[in-house]
Amino acid sequence: MSALPGPKIGIGSGINDSTRNLGSVLGVAIIGSIATSAYTHALGGAAAGHTMGQAVALAHHGGPARQAIFASAARAFIHGADLGILAGAAATALATALALRYLPPAAASAAPRPAEARATESIRPAADPRFVSHARS
Repeated sequence: MSALPGPKIGIGSGINDSTRNLGSVLGVAIIGSIATSAYTHALGGAAAGHTMGQAVALAHHGGPARQAIFASAARAFIHGADLGILAGAAATALATALALRYLPPAAASAAPRPAEARATESIRPAADPRFVSHARS
C-alpha cells in the first residue's frame, strides 16, 4: 500500500481485500473438490457410496462388516485429505516462487516518500478525548 499515492490507498485496500476473499473461496472450493474426488475414488467394496458420516453411524451399530466399512471409509478420507493438502501446498509453493520472481524487493517499495508522509499527517484526525483511555491508579 505504501507504493500508492494518498488518494488511491482506499482503492488499493479494496482491491487487496477482494482478491484475498476470492482466493480464499476458490482455494476452499478447489481443495475441497480434490479431497472429495479422491475420497470417492478411493472408496471400494461395501463402503462405496457411503459418506464418512454414514460410515461412522454404521460402525456404532456394530458388526464386523460395518467396522470394515468404517475402516475403508476412514482410509479413503485420509487419502482425500492428503491429496487436498498436497494440492494446497503445491499452490502455495508456486505462489511463493512467483512472488519472489516478480515482486520488487521490500526495501525498494517500503520507503515512504517525504511529501506523502507530510500530506497524510496533515489529514490525520486529532484524538477524540471521549475515546482516550485514562489509566487509574
